[in-house]
Amino acid sequence: MRIKSKFAAGVFALLALGGLGIVASPANASTLLCVAHESCGGADLAFTGHGQLSLAALNPDNTINSGFGYNNEKVGFTTSGASNGTQDFTVFQDSTERTGLDGVYGHGNYTVMYTRGGNLPFDLSKGTKNEDGSVTVTADDETSIPYCVSVEDTYPTVNGKVVQRWSLVLRNCFAWPNTEFVIGGKTAGAGGTELPDKVINPNLYQLWAPTEVPGPFLEFQDVALNTAHFRHGFGGHNFVMDDRGWGGSGTWGIAYPENDQLNQEFTIIGCTEPVTVFNTAYYNCPQA
Repeated sequence: MRIKSKFAAGVFALLALGGLGIVASPANASTLLCVAHESCGGADLAFTGHGQLSLAALNPDNTINSGFGYNNEKVGFTTSGASNGTQDFTVFQDSTERTGLDGVYGHGNYTVMYTRGGNLPFDLSKGTKNEDGSVTVTADDETSIPYCVSVEDTYPTVNGKVVQRWSLVLRNCFAWPNTEFVIGGKTAGAGGTELPDKVINPNLYQLWAPTEVPGPFLEFQDVALNTAHFRHGFGGHNFVMDDRGWGGSGTWGIAYPENDQLNQEFTIIGCTEPVTVFNTAYYNCPQA
């Protein structure tokens, strides 16, 4: 059922864009304030049948946790907008990897932190200052709890049947023992070296690996769910970030088994490393 609906929706999207080979230009999701910061940006869906949609926190609340998210807050897709802070995320690459490289598929593995308005939820004055100009922060250094894009095992009713789905949610980035974050910035002096953000001992459910697909676009695979041990006994393999039935703005996202490239695909929005280490076909810098 899903394969047929996905195929039909994909054909509709191509027709709506005027024919094969024509791709809509990204709508610059995430705020310009965000993309100006190290490792901060967003992600646009390749499918535009419901307009340009971007990864976003769906139920933002300025009064909870200083607006930095909360546990099990739904993550999905909303209409793109360069002033929409709910589409602002900062990526932290696994500290064991080269910038923009290595990881499961050669583009790195990343924790995706919700950083509304381009602001980090850390008290950097309490963090450990490193010789290269970066700052390492732990759970004791936070101003507000940082929340990262993760997955939750849910059981919705679809077509009258209860099914298992890994739904996209925000979860405490420090829930995994001994996790630390390194805020990069730039080294001192004029034209200092750019230092992308890193994560030490990341939560595997919160770790996403970009992989190339035709388009050119990227799919984002959940590293934990690609391993049977972490799937709670459920089958499938290579779970990728996806929507629910090609839904419109406000659709709650899921991690769904990779299905012959019929899943959602993305363009990354960003202007700093590690995004700018990728092939330029896979990312868009609104300031470029």
